Amino acid sequence: MVRPENTNQCSRTKIHLTPYDLKLLNFAYPQRGLLFSKPDLETHIIPQLKASLSTALEIYFPVAGRLIKIDNPEDNTMSYYVDCDGSGAKFIHAKAELVSINDFLQPHDSVPNFTRCFFPANDFKSSDGISESLLLLQVTELKDGVFISFGYNHMVADGSSFWNFIHLGPQSV
Repeated sequence: MVRPENTNQCSRTKIHLTPYDLKLLNFAYPQRGLLFSKPDLETHIIPQLKASLSTALEIYFPVAGRLIKIDNPEDNTMSYYVDCDGSGAKFIHAKAELVSINDFLQPHDSVPNFTRCFFPANDFKSSDGISESLLLLQVTELKDGVFISFGYNHMVADGSSFWNFIHLGPQSV
């Protein structure tokens, strides 16, 4: 788990979800992956990525929170909010030393079936944010490269805001 560098900013802020947000509870966690050549031996990619993520989580602190569900027995309804508690993002480090970059590169834009294993949030729905991190990151070291993938909860980001978050990471190292 990677937590925000400094949790003072979030200070247990609650972000209540709107009726529009609630429509997204059954949406899958969007997932994206980035494929890179293997860095030189002097580069310690895992500690750098964790430090960068920790800094980015301080700025985008809701991503480090958890989804909370409240049962309201008086009117038989439920409500949800994001608890910006600084719990952190799940960070997975894996190795697939028999897989190379060329294994990913298929003709005709097809995606190899094995790539599913390289993503951290397969089959997660936004409602799973109650028991799962709102952001999951997986770094898989390959024979000749690195595959970095992300899964995130739609309650805290859309595609644009998520890519802004991802671009912030390298700037913070």
